Amino acid sequence: MGTTQANVRIPEWRRKHTGRANEALAQFDQEKGGHPVEFARLAHTFEELEGTSSRLTLIELLTQLFRSIERPEEIEQVCYLVQGRVAPFFVALEMGMAEKSVARSIALAFHTTPEHVEALYATLGDLGLVAGQVSSEAGSVPTVLSIDEVFLGLRSIAQTAGKGAIEQKSTRLADLLTRVDSVSAKYVVRILLGNLRLGIGDATVLDALAKARWNDAKKRKLLEGAYHKTSDLGLIARTVFEHSGEKEAERAVAALDIQVGKPVHSQLAERLPSAEAIIAKMGTVVAQYKYDGLRAHRSIRMAGR
Repeated sequence: MGTTQANVRIPEWRRKHTGRANEALAQFDQEKGGHPVEFARLAHTFEELEGTSSRLTLIELLTQLFRSIERPEEIEQVCYLVQGRVAPFFVALEMGMAEKSVARSIALAFHTTPEHVEALYATLGDLGLVAGQVSSEAGSVPTVLSIDEVFLGLRSIAQTAGKGAIEQKSTRLADLLTRVDSVSAKYVVRILLGNLRLGIGDATVLDALAKARWNDAKKRKLLEGAYHKTSDLGLIARTVFEHSGEKEAERAVAALDIQVGKPVHSQLAERLPSAEAIIAKMGTVVAQYKYDGLRAHRSIRMAGR
């Protein structure tokens, strides 16, 4: 009997990187432990996520992504990047780059003029798309960068401060853009500008984490409870995957608790049809007038506690 060979479409990012990927990522693997994932893989997943409006498809794509990552700290980083961040929302770490500075970085990275970048921006209305197109026009060959390397590169930009910070940020961004492919360049710029456009809420990420770890969407309730107490998707994701046993992972997530300095999520009360139904369910009830106003959360560290 003869054998047939299927025509398998290899993504552009994989075709471009295959020659150097094994050597570069193997070295990274040896240094960090666990096989790292190329940022290009994440960027192309972002592109797939952006192209769908089906929540079930979004969950499935994220589930496959999480299952492909071996290092818990890398899953933590991906959760922050999906939120368009390099830290939890309550950490005051912002990129601090205006669109003009980003446009200059794009021009610097791909040896074009600021006027060309500005003209493309006027047409496309998205500096991420501009970065992708200018990168393609330049025809530069990207190096192999892992998720960890791009994440740390973006965080170093956010942490740059002091005299000459704007110039240093622009230079660092330009250097990062020269080392990624065109699709990755699009999402690096969008993450940096806080304009990721994936349409993914925190609940979708929690659903995908539950499916990736336990293949059980009902475990989302466990993760949701931890998220209400920690407000940190990355912490929850790392906790879920750094324990080998499923029961051990459940216990570790359940043990996550309120911490001083980390905000908790306000939760809406469960609705019932009448005051009588509320009293019947709760038994003894204490009620008071409700006034409109602002809700504040304060963390206070007491001496010795």
